Formats: sequence, C-alpha cells, structure tokens
Amino acid sequence: MRRLVLAAVVLALTASAGSAALQRGKQAPAFTAKDVAGKAVKLSDFKGKKHVLLMFWSTTCPVSTGDLRPLAALQEKFKGKPLAILGVNTEKIAASLLSQWSKEQKVPFRVVRDADRAICKRYQATATPVYYLISKDGTVQSVYTNGGQGVIDVLTEDVAELLRTGKIRAQREPKGPVTFG
Repeated sequence: MRRLVLAAVVLALTASAGSAALQRGKQAPAFTAKDVAGKAVKLSDFKGKKHVLLMFWSTTCPVSTGDLRPLAALQEKFKGKPLAILGVNTEKIAASLLSQWSKEQKVPFRVVRDADRAICKRYQATATPVYYLISKDGTVQSVYTNGGQGVIDVLTEDVAELLRTGKIRAQREPKGPVTFG
C-alpha cells in the first residue's frame, strides 16, 4: 500500500512538473534537428516569418496517428498563410523507416526526429500527442497535452486567431472528443 501511495505521489509530482515547465507566454526553447530527409531544421528559421504548430508524436500512438489526417485538413485550410507545422517524432526509429512510414501515411508536414528525446526534454513533452502553438516572435501561445477532434478544433480556432491578431487571448478548452495517448 505504501508503495502504491508513493508511486501516486511521484507520478503526480512528475506530471505537475512537466506541465508547469513550458506554459503559455513563455519563450519556446530553441532546437535544431534533422528531418527525415536528413536536412537540418531550426526553430529559429521560422522566427519573424511563420507561426509554428509543433506536434510531438509517435507512430505507435493511435491518438497521434489519428490526428494526422485532421492536421492535414488544418494545414490545407491555412495554406499560403504564415504557418508551419512540424511533427517531432519521439521514437528511436531509423530515419529511413520513419521517412517510409511518413510517405505511406501521406504525412503532409515536415517531420523531424528526436530519437534522443532532447527536444522532448526541453519542452517537457512526456507523452504523445502534445501540441505547442508558437507565434512568430517565439512565444508559446497555446499548449494541448492530448489529441482528438476536440483538440484539433481548438487548435484550428487558435491558429485563426493567431493569424488574425498575432496572439491568443486565452487558452480554449476542447469541446468535442478528446483522446489521451
């Protein structure tokens, strides 16, 4: 019983530490990673040019993979606007396999590898999917630590507001289905 209580306390402290580390209004941590084609991607490449929707995901997480098609629709909706979607894959998987999987699944956005989880650690992304919407100035505008159509819907609203006003007034709560990975 003591071990169970101790495990619950440790889990609660870990979860609260992870969610408190990177909040709305904070500067997004810089990173450089290679995409599945082996090209370097830096978050700073987008600063001042595009807002970034950063998705931490895994090919083995059904919630993450279930969000790929709705994210493709979100990208299509805002095509031609200053928005980049980056998928940060959190698995220790060969670049060639991830590239092949991404092509087969028709992932429409750039995918970077984080096999050593260095980016995950900076963002304290401890599960998948996790979404960060980052404004052109590098400020985290919204954070969602789950997936599903309800999350995609509020992300779509957030992106529209960010494109219209340059910032998000308040984090929205998903109204539709939310799925936890």
